Amino acid sequence: MFGKPKAPQIPHSGLPFDELVEKRRNLDLEIAGCQDGEVEKLKSKVSSVCAALGISIAELFGIKGEAEPKRRKQVPRIKYRDQEHPQNTWTAKGKPPKWMQEKLDQGATKEQLQV
Repeated sequence: MFGKPKAPQIPHSGLPFDELVEKRRNLDLEIAGCQDGEVEKLKSKVSSVCAALGISIAELFGIKGEAEPKRRKQVPRIKYRDQEHPQNTWTAKGKPPKWMQEKLDQGATKEQLQV
């Protein structure tokens, strides 16, 4: 009683399968060509309406402009350097590094290690 609905019957044209496929391919190409033309007409119409309103297409569709260039992170300046091992540096931000603490424990002053 409540079975699956049947698909409507489409009359068969009697053409061979390969001819039907060829007709479909040609029709798809024709549709694609028409679609390209319609898209160009629409672009032209939208451009002229935007020009008449004095707005850009990006404004019309709420598209944000180019992002502002990001500010480059500033690299902290080195304020202290180990004279014996120049690769040991410190910017004076945060806790002093182990090498500096060892130098201070040995009697060096921060001023001696200052760059």
